[in-house]
Order: sequence, then structure tokens, then C-alpha cells
Amino acid sequence: MFKEFEVAHVFGNSLLGKYHNPKNLVADADGYPYICASNYNNGINKDMPRVNGENLSLTPQKIIAWGKQCPMFCYHDEPCVTSQGMYYLDMSAFDENVVLYICGALTKACGDKYSYTNCLIGKLMDVEHINLPVIENPNPDHEYTVDDIDWQYMRDRIAELERDRIAELDAYLQATGLNDYELTEDDKKIISLSAKRASDEDGTLEDNSEDEVRFGEFVIGEIFDSFKMVILICKRLM
Repeated sequence: MFKEFEVAHVFGNSLLGKYHNPKNLVADADGYPYICASNYNNGINKDMPRVNGENLSLTPQKIIAWGKQCPMFCYHDEPCVTSQGMYYLDMSAFDENVVLYICGALTKACGDKYSYTNCLIGKLMDVEHINLPVIENPNPDHEYTVDDIDWQYMRDRIAELERDRIAELDAYLQATGLNDYELTEDDKKIISLSAKRASDEDGTLEDNSEDEVRFGEFVIGEIFDSFKMVILICKRLM
């Protein structure tokens, strides 16, 4: 059984992240995720995935974030640095499976109602209605409130979807014979290789190993289109 609830009544008011100009940030592999209005890579900036800098205003550790001009909902489980026009809901009071379920519920609720010319700002999000599962009350006149929301159903539904994906992957591996695959000596050699580099006098990196493996950075969404897969899963939640 499902009932409609206003977002703010359940999760509190939307919060606007501070605008951090990328010119004032430095790329730092050990820094914080730099999130922006993007449909790809779970909303993480393509050119500067992790950053650091002075006077940072970090989000809470667990949030659902979206860009006002690009309302795709992304879950982040660590403090983030926000770019321009980024809003978020503080989800630190909820466990991960509940948050993932809410991402799907928000995606279904907002659909394609918002865009570059019709921005999903905080005050609009606060009054958005989402369908959430409730524990059915035998009294037909019962007025459902936040206290009736079935959080356990959300946890179980996400766990079920995860089991389904694992079962599908296991079936694929068995069908292709990859479930019993053993690495060849060449495979082991490639995995064990390290990228050894040395700098010459002018600071240019040059190779000093015949067996060097070259590495480069790629945006996950451009290779696997992972965000679209997440949206597809979310749409199956209801």
C-alpha cells in the first residue's frame, strides 16, 4: 500500500549547496567529490572528480543531490564540494537502502517535469509529492502520517533488486563459461605489472620499463553509462 507525502514533511527542507568556483579549487585524489549538475558519473565533475581548497563548505556525509537545471538524483555517502545550483537533502538519519529507494521515488515523482527553463529549486522540491509504502491500518478512516511509512519494505525491496542483479550476473557467467575461468600466465603478468615512471630534468614523465602498462582516467558514465542503469533500476521500485 502506498500513500503520497510531501518531501519536506518526511525529509526536511532542501538545502542549497555553496557555489565553489573551480578556479579556486585544486584537483586532489585524496580530496572530496566535486558534484555538479550532470546526468553522468553519478553527478561527479568530469574534469575534477575530487578537489580540495580553502574555505570549503562541505555537505553532510549522506545526501541525495541534484542540480536545479538538471534534476537527476544522486546518492553520495561522503561529504561533497558543490558546484553552482546544487541542492540536496540531508539523509544522514537513514540507512543506505532507504536512501537508494528514495532516489528512485524522487525520480518517478519528478519525471521530466523540470528542466533548464523550469528549475527544480528547493522550495519546489519541498512541496513535491512522492509515493511511499505504508503499513496498512485496518481502520478505513485512518489518516496516514509519516509514522506509518514502511521503512522496512524499502530496505527489503532494494535488497531484492540486488539479489536479482546478482542472480542475472551469475546466470550470464555460467552461460558464457566465465564462472569457472582461470587466469592464464599472461593474464597474471598483466595484472602484476606496475606503471614505472621517471622524470627527466625538465619534469617530463618518460617510460623506463619495457613492461609498463599505461593508465588513464575515464568518466564511468561515458564507458558504462552507469547512471542510466541506476535510473532503470529505480523505475522498477514501484
